Amino acid sequence: MPQQWPSHLYFLSLTWQNGGDPYGGDGSAATYDEQASIDAITWQRSIVEDGYSPSDVAIDSQYAAFKNGENSITWDGIWQINDLEETGTPYGIAPIPTIGEEEAVWANSHHFFITKQAEQDENKLEASKVFVAWMSEQSGTWAGSGMIPARLSVRESGAMDGMPQEVIAEKIDTMRFLPPVPGLGGVQAEALEPAVAESILGTGDPAELMGTAAKQGTELIEQNRESFGG
Repeated sequence: MPQQWPSHLYFLSLTWQNGGDPYGGDGSAATYDEQASIDAITWQRSIVEDGYSPSDVAIDSQYAAFKNGENSITWDGIWQINDLEETGTPYGIAPIPTIGEEEAVWANSHHFFITKQAEQDENKLEASKVFVAWMSEQSGTWAGSGMIPARLSVRESGAMDGMPQEVIAEKIDTMRFLPPVPGLGGVQAEALEPAVAESILGTGDPAELMGTAAKQGTELIEQNRESFGG
């Protein structure tokens, strides 16, 4: 159980599995202090307390141990697939286990966007739309990087057949994304990640740490709203 990256991603998955939502659904406030989140971080801390994990696992150390044959399981991202292939590490892939009551797992994506400035030029706007559409239609190639194409028609065309991440792609309906709120990545880095780390290290009471983090996160969200609008 790493005390930093990607442990906060475990926390998000477990919160959703427990029926909660780390940002109240619409991203208007940090809700790490709700029971679903408290249960999530308490379970993570229990992995250390019950002796399944060392007490202070640094960033990606669990992945390095997996590659070295010293750790049998790592909850990690599909961005590691090509590294495992290139290093000849024997491995298998399975969906994140359901610890709570619901199947749910954190997910993220790469994005294209069209700026307001581009919209002022009709030709640039239409060219941008064509480009984005073409990239999406060709995204079967993206599967070679270990990723899962977002476009349904590409997935249904067989782009995932035989790929290591195929078993993960089958669970795409259980994937959860954070709300599209500007600055939310910074909120996680400044408020959530330190609280998760301290909880797993056992330096404080998880409920109190998450309560403080929720207050700090909500304040940061409000500041971001003033800065970015919305």
